[in-house]
Amino acid sequence: MSQTTGEAIAKQISDRQRQLNISAKALYEHAHISRAAFYRKMKGEVSFTIDDLEKIAAVLDCSIEVLLTPEKAER
Repeated sequence: MSQTTGEAIAKQISDRQRQLNISAKALYEHAHISRAAFYRKMKGEVSFTIDDLEKIAAVLDCSIEVLLTPEKAER
């Protein structure tokens, strides 16, 4: 089963969170994204914006490219 782009991004975010042991709460608070917006985006109800991805990438200490490209996170 193939993933949508939003689902793939959410998976990359979740995988990176686990790698760094960062809770969802810490991530959305440090990225200055509301709890409700974060969870709607992670569930695919709303799309991530470039601004969201820049903030999340900064908290997760990676580039936006890592969040957008599944094989980049595995390297």
